[in-house]
Amino acid sequence: MNSKKRLKLLLTNDDGIRAQGLNVLADILCKTCDVYILAPEDNRSGVSSHIVMNESLMIKKYGE
Repeated sequence: MNSKKRLKLLLTNDDGIRAQGLNVLADILCKTCDVYILAPEDNRSGVSSHIVMNESLMIKKYGE
């Protein structure tokens, strides 16, 4: 293991956890950084200003 501390990155988007661009970026960055992704389960493009938080968020872990 490298003795240097790795940079920790949080990636997020509004296109969803399965968005191709988000996953390509994560795959590239994970070679040199610890990458964490926080994204909606489904595509939410263009609706972020209309999301109302009446309920708690549910977090699901995908992968390591």
